[in-house]
Amino acid sequence: LATTLLPALLALLGHRVDALKIPFGLPLPNEHDPALLEHGVWPRIARVVMAQPIVVGALVVSVLLACAAPFARFSPSIADARALPRTMEARESFETVEHEFLPHLGTPHELLVSWPKDHLTAADLRALLAYGRRLAAVPGVATVTTPADAFPGDPERAVTALLGTDEASAALRGLFLHGGTARLAALSRFDVDDERSLEQVELLRRVTPPAGTTVLVGGQSAWVVDVREALVRYTPRMVLFIAIAMLVVLTGQTGFASLRSSVRSRPAPP
Repeated sequence: LATTLLPALLALLGHRVDALKIPFGLPLPNEHDPALLEHGVWPRIARVVMAQPIVVGALVVSVLLACAAPFARFSPSIADARALPRTMEARESFETVEHEFLPHLGTPHELLVSWPKDHLTAADLRALLAYGRRLAAVPGVATVTTPADAFPGDPERAVTALLGTDEASAALRGLFLHGGTARLAALSRFDVDDERSLEQVELLRRVTPPAGTTVLVGGQSAWVVDVREALVRYTPRMVLFIAIAMLVVLTGQTGFASLRSSVRSRPAPP
């Protein structure tokens, strides 16, 4: 807007740009009074800036950096039912589930374990269950939901059920398997935007997966972690791009204006 709409408006207004007075602003010099034009407030400010451009520039940049300092503590999060008033039904239901049932069941760390094939063998499933036990050992993880939960204390029965052909086996596979990809859920003891829950994302990503697999760790906590990383990675590039674009546009505009003025001031040929 500063390089497109504003110049257009200024061109349309012309000399009427100062027709109104700015409330609580510094008075503009009378263009018909040479003394005010030479010794007024604005001319003095302009002379100071032109005399000490580096000092003034450093002061201005310092003020801008001070204003931007709170951004260093910017911490993106994700909204949930806690953002609602306590009297609302969704908030009441959320707090009841969190305090009286298994906490954070609706906001787990989602883990997708993928093999480069469509059908898993018994050895693959045993490796998946062993991976789930390693995930459960991460500090702060309350539990990890795996197919073994259907058969407590008997993981081999879970492997057999996953390889079965009856309806119960198909239902179990529908919960945890899709082709060569398995879905596990690690439930944290902490809220999704708690720093300890965010640290768990990094710890879960470091757990050794089954051989020959690739693992994606998602969920709301992982979203917060990745958003923070994206801001750190791309914000400097975005600021640099905007600065370069503004420099090019402003230089082009001022250069074109100077060229047009020189052409107009050139005497006409006899």
